[in-house]
Amino acid sequence: LINMAYRSIGWEETLDNTIATAVGVLKSQKALLQRQIQEQQSKEKAFNQEMAEKRAKLRREEEQQRATIQAEYQKLEDEKKAMEGVYKFQSTRIKLDVGGQQFTTSRSTLTKHSDSMLAIMFSGRHELTPDEGGAYFVDRDGTHFRHVLNFLRDEDSPTLPEDQFTLKELLKEADFYQIDSFADAIKAALVPPKARMSQHEVNNRLGLVSYGMSYSSDYARIYFQTQQKTSASVSINDADLSNLSFTGIYFAHTCSFRGSDMSNVKFDQCYFAAQLDLSDTDLTNASFTCCNGLINGKVIFTSAIHDSIKFDDGIAQYIQF
Repeated sequence: LINMAYRSIGWEETLDNTIATAVGVLKSQKALLQRQIQEQQSKEKAFNQEMAEKRAKLRREEEQQRATIQAEYQKLEDEKKAMEGVYKFQSTRIKLDVGGQQFTTSRSTLTKHSDSMLAIMFSGRHELTPDEGGAYFVDRDGTHFRHVLNFLRDEDSPTLPEDQFTLKELLKEADFYQIDSFADAIKAALVPPKARMSQHEVNNRLGLVSYGMSYSSDYARIYFQTQQKTSASVSINDADLSNLSFTGIYFAHTCSFRGSDMSNVKFDQCYFAAQLDLSDTDLTNASFTCCNGLINGKVIFTSAIHDSIKFDDGIAQYIQF
């Protein structure tokens, strides 16, 4: 009995230990589960907070976009009303007063180049007030405005003036009206400036040496005296030789001045023994008096500009331009 009592006590102790161990394990598992639950709750709270912030951000962006769209829409509506308010003005002919000269054209012509000053003026976005005659004033020289309109009307095959001075003035107008393609067309038509040569440079090229020779003029048979003589053949083409003097030169060698600007040049009292090529030159107001060799073909004037050119009486009839 005593032994059985001891065994019974031992079994109870073992059972108590087993129960205590199980309780400890359960408590540990409970604590672990509680930590996991807390972590999950923290993550869920953070997630919910993040989602709330994103939803708030999206709502703000949506409101901003709605406000932007509304503003753009209102801007379009305002512009539409402005366009409707000037529709009658836009759909009729437009009168212009450019520097005192009157022009009539259409809106489509004036607004052909959207970036130009004229297109901006008559786009309908700006309020313009005509004068008593119904014309809109533009404070520019009206002399060249017809060329501006003609270019806008017929840009594919524009007709530009040939005069270089006029083209330079027209280029200023193209820049003022901000019509880039018009400016490009003018620049293409402008002839590059010719290289200027001084009297000293030309004399050196001709190799002039002192030389006195008496001769008679082609027609009047009046005798003159040359002062210098060429010593070399030269070609001085496409140069600016305006206002130089070749007076009293005996041209003993072939010389070419093709395409040069020789306006106001003096060839007085010259003897042309060799060929002098003046084809395609500008001989405006040039002088060829008291010369010998003009009527025998030594001097070539083919296609030369010869406005106000001077010859002795009776010589011009022998010259072929």
